[in-house]
Amino acid sequence: MTFEELQKLLIEVITEIQAGSGRPVPEFHAELRPIGDLEGFDSLNGLEVSCELSKSLDCDIKPDIMVPDYPWDQLTISEIAGRLQQAVGAQGG
Repeated sequence: MTFEELQKLLIEVITEIQAGSGRPVPEFHAELRPIGDLEGFDSLNGLEVSCELSKSLDCDIKPDIMVPDYPWDQLTISEIAGRLQQAVGAQGG
């Protein structure tokens, strides 16, 4: 999958989780930081995202895909999609 396709899938999964929780779904953009910018979205939701992506992509997406290297600097949609692309590529996807 291309970076753009993975980013689109990531946004779809986050949107489903956010909407399914009854929370507002904002306009997404590459610099949006799901943990921090989305109302009520936290690390547990990030774990949900990784599980859903693993199912959708039929590959092992580590649970920490949305966890930043530094806790004060949450990851953007673009950064998460980049990590996702590396994970899928490493597994031959």
